[in-house]
Amino acid sequence: MRNKKKGFTLVELIVVIAIIGVLAAIIVPTTLHFVNQARDQAATEELDRVVSAFDSGLTDVIANMSGTDTIDEADIASIVSKAGITADALENTITVSITNDSGTMKVVIKSDYSDEAAYTITRNYAEFGRYVPASGINNYNIATGPSAPAGE
Repeated sequence: MRNKKKGFTLVELIVVIAIIGVLAAIIVPTTLHFVNQARDQAATEELDRVVSAFDSGLTDVIANMSGTDTIDEADIASIVSKAGITADALENTITVSITNDSGTMKVVIKSDYSDEAAYTITRNYAEFGRYVPASGINNYNIATGPSAPAGE
């Protein structure tokens, strides 16, 4: 009487491993694509939410300014605070830069959600350039406050 061997042969194991490899090669890139797409959408929605709050808050701040006042980092902090934007509520680093672009206040709000991509929304407020300080405001971090100057 012959003993029947139990188990799988090497060829059967190799075939199963090859099939699993092919399936993984198809599924992983597709899954990563959908994950990245979801992250992109979340970053865009977060930035849109911040921009909407900033638009509203900036309008209020400017309405209360006199002719010689300029926007400063305290004003941005006030806008952020009134909008209820906190570090805990943000998934990404969001910065605000304000410059005077030929008499127009140019506000750039940028989300650095990854090394590969960043989202930027630029708003131009005509006639509000007079409220921008000469040096402008550069890279004010919504969550943590102003960025330290280079070299510090």
